[in-house]
Amino acid sequence: MMNKVFTAGAAILAVASANPIASPQISPIQPFFALPQSARFDNDQGLPGVAASPIGIYDDIYWQGFSLAITGSVQNVFIVEPNTGSNLAAFARNDLATISQGQPAMTVNYADSTIDHFDLSSFYYACVYATEASIAAKPQSCTLTIRGYKDDAAKQLVAEQSFDFNVGVFQTNAQMSKADVSIAFRNCT
Repeated sequence: MMNKVFTAGAAILAVASANPIASPQISPIQPFFALPQSARFDNDQGLPGVAASPIGIYDDIYWQGFSLAITGSVQNVFIVEPNTGSNLAAFARNDLATISQGQPAMTVNYADSTIDHFDLSSFYYACVYATEASIAAKPQSCTLTIRGYKDDAAKQLVAEQSFDFNVGVFQTNAQMSKADVSIAFRNCT
């Protein structure tokens, strides 16, 4: 069965703030510090072209409903090229991670988390027409909508933004698009 697969960034960029740590270097007036991170998934190993390995926790953020995949196809036809590295986070409606973990989300609300919140800055994305187990994926035009929440129950919406990914009807290869996220995506959980 074919469906649209959302391919989230080879370089999803997030800035996270950690909980206070007792240290002489941290001022009592400023108990939190920002730690810029770029999630490239370069140190994880997915399956070539197959989104079958749930990501789980990566760079202190829980990637709920996303799977790790390695880009590339047998003939380098029907492919979306990531902007960095060879790995990417992928979401498909019928993906193993999505079925077992639920709606795709990035969250800092998990057991033993040391992160209070994160700020989403930008990410690269694309959409393809494929199955979750395809080794080839034809780029597909789509609109991607992201939402940021301030609370763990996802009831306090702080931001919502949509991005378009456009490809030609007969286009078989595409580069990921960069989504520059609104400043409203700060202090998300």
